[in-house]
Amino acid sequence: MEWADFIFLEDVIWNKPLHGLKYVNIPKGILFWDIYRDHEKVRRFVYENDIDIIFSFYTDVFNTYFPELHYKFRWLPNHVSIEEFKDYQLDKEIDFLLMGDVDEDTYPLRNKIAKQMKGYPGFVHHQHPGYQNFDKEEEYKNLVGKYFAMEINKAKMFFTDDSQFKFPIAKYFEVPACKTLLFASGSKELEDLGFIDGETFVEINEDNFLEKAQYYLEHEAERKAITERGYRMVREKHTTSKRAKQFISYINKYLKEIDWKNKKISLRTQMLTSGEVMDKLLFALKNKIPYAVISVGATETYVMAQYHILSEKEFMNHPEAEVARDKVKQGHDHRGILFPNIEARDLEIDAVKVCVF
Repeated sequence: MEWADFIFLEDVIWNKPLHGLKYVNIPKGILFWDIYRDHEKVRRFVYENDIDIIFSFYTDVFNTYFPELHYKFRWLPNHVSIEEFKDYQLDKEIDFLLMGDVDEDTYPLRNKIAKQMKGYPGFVHHQHPGYQNFDKEEEYKNLVGKYFAMEINKAKMFFTDDSQFKFPIAKYFEVPACKTLLFASGSKELEDLGFIDGETFVEINEDNFLEKAQYYLEHEAERKAITERGYRMVREKHTTSKRAKQFISYINKYLKEIDWKNKKISLRTQMLTSGEVMDKLLFALKNKIPYAVISVGATETYVMAQYHILSEKEFMNHPEAEVARDKVKQGHDHRGILFPNIEARDLEIDAVKVCVF
């Protein structure tokens, strides 16, 4: 039997529900896209399914919303495919370009730019085409895919923002990659990514965007110098290929930290119902899976432990078992499944013990 090294799930909010993942004794990771959505759903998914690593594009917002999960967090910022987003060497026929959603609540800076610059000489605004699948002809008409990149490449300057959530969204990477000067809101996180005001992009706000746009339209040499530095920075630091290597590096590092050969206990705190704990116990018994469960505490709160290779003596002498026995004396229920040998890990055991204290 071949064993997988790692299970990666791209998203948990928009995809169909997964069943049985919590019983899989393989390291698991997820990519969390929309950090502002469904916090409790994500927390529950992470806890119930023993998710080991959480990848996200955004570090500051993640740590604000999920400080208790910081130890699982791996920063995987947005990136750009330079095969599609590149310098097409098209004529710079657009002075100021704005593309995409301008909802006032989500993108307040974009909204103000769209309203104030409507009808302004040299300003072009393309509305968001909507999230759907387009055929080749529709991609051309709606400026999707490479046609989106080509339209960016036609502009001297491109307006965007990081939304009310302060997300370093994809446009921050796509625009410089097309050798167009990025005009956008800034943040400490963007600075950490290499977006330095006056060096690799131009930072704007609701009060100065028009003044700065006029200045850089008139000062071509400065505009081109910042554009060039932004172009090189993105290609050096934020290509899709570089991010893929970073992703693989995170996983390899995590797997190397696991001591697969030696006896080991991995303790995790989870919020589960008593029914879910019993479900884990019955599934492990029925399928002879090397997964041990200890439940300690009140009805909703449990300390889960995963025993790979433990004798009964080691099980009983482990500090966590001692804590459990103390809790039993205080009136708490405590149940555990014990898989005493290495064969359990290979799914070849004939029997398991249920230890009730």
